[in-house]
Amino acid sequence: MPGAGAIAFPAVALIAWLLVVVEYGHVRCDRSNPSQIALLAVFVLLALTFITSSPGFWNLINSYSLYGDLVTLHVQTFVICAMASLLLALLILWSYPLDRAKPRIYLLLGLIILALAAVITLFVTVDHAHAKDAFRLVR
Repeated sequence: MPGAGAIAFPAVALIAWLLVVVEYGHVRCDRSNPSQIALLAVFVLLALTFITSSPGFWNLINSYSLYGDLVTLHVQTFVICAMASLLLALLILWSYPLDRAKPRIYLLLGLIILALAAVITLFVTVDHAHAKDAFRLVR
């Protein structure tokens, strides 16, 4: 019998992809609204996060990975991009007029890009064999 993750993650991914389809219809009708585009990006990244997090896909990607747990990097970057940058950008767009919101969003995206660069650098430079042993010791 498959675990709960094997059923839950694909089910939530399916719901997220349905939201992508619905939101894409809204974006096609109103391309001038940047908050609609940001919301579409949030749903796409959430769908990718849940697809990548499903156990079968997780194991498949990691079996071909040159670096340790590559899926963890993907999932963390999707979550950082979706939750931190895009949702905050939505809040900024809803709180300020567009001319005042744009510089704030660009600053926010610049900070998020720096955070992603740090995450990727740490992931690539860490000794994954040693990190897995250390994780086993902690558990």
